[in-house]
Amino acid sequence: MTIPLMVLAALSIVGGAMGLPEFWHQTNWIGEHLSPLILHKNPTTLSHETEWTLMGIAVLSACAVIYFAHSMFIVNKVLPVNSEDKLKPWQKVVANKYYVDEFFDMVIRKPLDAISSVFYKFMDLQIVDGIVNGVGSAVTGIGSAVRLLQTGNIGFYIVSMVLGVVLILLFTFII
Repeated sequence: MTIPLMVLAALSIVGGAMGLPEFWHQTNWIGEHLSPLILHKNPTTLSHETEWTLMGIAVLSACAVIYFAHSMFIVNKVLPVNSEDKLKPWQKVVANKYYVDEFFDMVIRKPLDAISSVFYKFMDLQIVDGIVNGVGSAVTGIGSAVRLLQTGNIGFYIVSMVLGVVLILLFTFII
């Protein structure tokens, strides 16, 4: 996993360098490249002071998180709790990822599983399999009935052919 992360880090540096802010007197290549695609009906620009302030807040926040993590895990050697029983309630919520998986399981997956089970039992087993098996049974039944007509008697075949021609002529001229 280290190599893909290094590639992503290098690409993010390149992407960031392509979109440097204007107040650094650099060309924003991404903005120029995408300008024909993006409609600027009401373009808003921030003042340089606001951009500096936002960048400062972002950098200070990142430094504060790095300092906090370093002081907690490196300096104070705090280790995660081995048992969930020792966790505080808010730590249990975070450890269980805010119970998003359980919520998704209860609200989306279980109802969809129930619906798909009903559709499988009704639509697939009754209707689709019923049609397929019905067609197979019909072909088998018709084949069994037609097989009785195959007697090997040539006289019967000639009479059947003449009756068939007469019926075709009757249906042609009557209808």
